[in-house]
Amino acid sequence: MTLHIMFVSEQAMPSLIPSLLTKNNEDRFFPARHVLFIATQQMRQRAEWLSDALRPRGVSVEIYGIDGLANDFEKLRQILEDKFMEIDCRDPKKVVVNVTGGTKLMALMSFSIASALEWPIYYIDHQSDYILWLHNKNMPSIPITFEGNINVVMAAHGFTIASADRNPVAQNLRDLGEALIDRHAEFADILPTFNYLCMEAEAKLNANIPQRMMGRRGFQPLIQLFENAGLVKSLHGMTLCFPDEESRKIAAGGWLESYIYGKLYGLRGRQGNRALRDVATNVNIAGSNGARNEIDVAFLSGNHIGLIECKARGLVNGEPAFTQDAIHKLKSLRDAGGKQTYLYLCSYAPLSNAVVERANQDGVKIISGGRLANIHTLL
Repeated sequence: MTLHIMFVSEQAMPSLIPSLLTKNNEDRFFPARHVLFIATQQMRQRAEWLSDALRPRGVSVEIYGIDGLANDFEKLRQILEDKFMEIDCRDPKKVVVNVTGGTKLMALMSFSIASALEWPIYYIDHQSDYILWLHNKNMPSIPITFEGNINVVMAAHGFTIASADRNPVAQNLRDLGEALIDRHAEFADILPTFNYLCMEAEAKLNANIPQRMMGRRGFQPLIQLFENAGLVKSLHGMTLCFPDEESRKIAAGGWLESYIYGKLYGLRGRQGNRALRDVATNVNIAGSNGARNEIDVAFLSGNHIGLIECKARGLVNGEPAFTQDAIHKLKSLRDAGGKQTYLYLCSYAPLSNAVVERANQDGVKIISGGRLANIHTLL
């Protein structure tokens, strides 16, 4: 069994990918099944997270600490030479070195020592999504195609998924979402009122329709869409009745979550460097500090985690009341997939440039209004 030596850094993916690579019978090195993580004191916890993510997948993991030596050139070189020589004496023909992680000093030093020992050396290039061999230019690069999912990537960053839904979206909800998005210009002004009635129906599952609403443009066609989806019934045009609490929640805004999740669900498994490898909805996430959050939609595209909050509610005094809470939740989870986690807030109501700018400053991309029709190209 080949031993993969890796240096742990804040970015977990370079240390995770080698063990998740799809098996290729022509390659004798991957996927990695025996790993030695070399970690400084600051990176020790991250090494433990990586171990917790990999061991359930049958990967043998060792952690070798180099506490206090990261910036001491002479001592670091000596301890790495001693460790590499110890390994070389055991089985020099079954060792490869991943120089992607760690500090630049660690990478250069390990490259020098491994080259002297004639060990294969590789680097994971996230720009091209290839594993590049550095010791031998004649060895072909390896495309990064792996079998990981959201759970294992988050686990490598210290987050746990307590529960998630990966079932397909029902046809009636797909049709509803498509209609509401396609006819956004028709329903954008009236949907907040419908949302209000849905909230009024909480617990009792019915709400009286105010007389002034009945003649408003778009109201009756909107009700008809939700009736066609089986989520509500209008009694004599006077009362909205919901068959159950789940239907009321979907009508009150859950339909947008289903629409976006359904769009991504249909793209799973597409080939290419940015393949959509996994997608889930109603994702309950626990951080290493015990904090829990629920995210509407999470996905793994290429080597990156994406998190989406969906809001179908309208505006209060011209501004979305939910914006700051949603952005705060997304910010609290921005490390769930590493420093390159994608964060999105999807809103049926168009948002002002000021709100969009504030969100951008916090690393959150907003997709709103009619742009939701192209959600699969914008993520």
